[in-house]
Amino acid sequence: MRFAHAVIVVVACTLVMATACGGGADPCDGVDCGEGGRCVSDGIAPRCACDPDFHPVMLSCVPDGADADGDGDGDADSDADDGADVETEGAGDDGEGGEADVAVCGNAVVESGEDCDEDPARACTTMCDSAGTEACASDCRWSDICDPPLESCSGVDDDCDTEVDEDHDCIRGSIVACTTSCASTGTGTCTDACAVPGSDACTPPPEACGNGADDDCDTATDEPTPEQCVPGTTVACTASCATTGSGICTAGCVPPLPADCVPPAETCNDADDDCDTLVDEDFACRIGGAVACATTCATAGYGTCTTSCEIPVGAACTPPSEVCNATDDDCDGTTDDGFTCALGASQACTVGTCGGTRTCVLGCTWDGCVLTTTETCDGTDDDCDGATDEGFACVGGTSRACTASGAGTTCPGTESCRADCAGYDACAATSTETCDGTDDDCDLVIDDGFACALGAARTCTVGTCAGTQSCTAACAWGACTVTATEVCNG
Repeated sequence: MRFAHAVIVVVACTLVMATACGGGADPCDGVDCGEGGRCVSDGIAPRCACDPDFHPVMLSCVPDGADADGDGDGDADSDADDGADVETEGAGDDGEGGEADVAVCGNAVVESGEDCDEDPARACTTMCDSAGTEACASDCRWSDICDPPLESCSGVDDDCDTEVDEDHDCIRGSIVACTTSCASTGTGTCTDACAVPGSDACTPPPEACGNGADDDCDTATDEPTPEQCVPGTTVACTASCATTGSGICTAGCVPPLPADCVPPAETCNDADDDCDTLVDEDFACRIGGAVACATTCATAGYGTCTTSCEIPVGAACTPPSEVCNATDDDCDGTTDDGFTCALGASQACTVGTCGGTRTCVLGCTWDGCVLTTTETCDGTDDDCDGATDEGFACVGGTSRACTASGAGTTCPGTESCRADCAGYDACAATSTETCDGTDDDCDLVIDDGFACALGAARTCTVGTCAGTQSCTAACAWGACTVTATEVCNG
């Protein structure tokens, strides 16, 4: 019975061929369907596709009418379970009513319970997406196996063997080796007929170096391509620092490797031309770099190295900021502008009524006022230093107390600063002379101003008689006292 057979196949797959039901590379490995069929699979589970007059039982093909289930009856007209009548055309639902018409697989008539019966294969899509065919199996079921077509020249894998156009000379549309018109090996596109292109469609290779043949089919032999050179000649090459140097063309018709390429001389280009790891080192400065330079006012400024690797000059050199240094640093025509004064500058100044000068010192601030007036002997403070006639022996116009020497006496007095302030005049007594018999005014004369000096005596005459005369208490001369003794002389 057809459905019983289907159940038996599934059971057999589950119990007997667990590996073949998807566990191995090919589900049909080890499956023998017998002489009446062959193993087929959908890539997961195997089954037997049986020939005409055979039907599948488990994983084998048995002849139609054989007692496959051992019940003593032929399987072609027996029931799968209890011998009940099979479905018949025109029979009632209860299986009763006369002799039934049994569906016969292989009579080219699709009857009840059959998918197909000797139908031609139907179109299907293979596992590699090619257009295949699915056959009507011997059990009048579609085989569920999409058989791939033969490989064709299509540029795809038609027969699902993972190879493309393998039965042809080349893969359609692919680039393949071919023989050029000058017998060299070139390349071309595999034709629509999967044939190697002819010489007219074969692109010659570049000219090879030193093989004595015309490789590129231009009728010239061993001529260098733009990328090649003549061995032994001096050619441009790439130096180790990626600059263009020079070297000897190799025997392989190519420029020398960087290690054998002599670097060029250094140029002004902000690059290491001569491969010494330095940039623009043979010039005054590195192009575009910041450098020191001389400003228009001869100060040290800064600027950008020129495109010819020269130090910038003139307006291209930016002056520095102004500092306190007695110089016009920022080239604005003013020295030490922005400060209180210019370092080293001086100006007139006064202290009170005295004139002087002050000097701008470090930090560009004014120092103290240094007076320039000279002190003179005039009794005033000419240089405003708080002292009068300093530097002289005395202050002009002044006097001081002193003691004068007289005739055996001393007297209080004063002495005055001389006109040249070189010293004092003689001490002049300030006391008044009195009649006391002394030199009160120290002018070396006693009781000067009186008639006589108290206590003084002098000779005098009275007539012809000699006498003495004494100075009175009022410093006046007293009467003349005759001192001669009278004798008798007539």
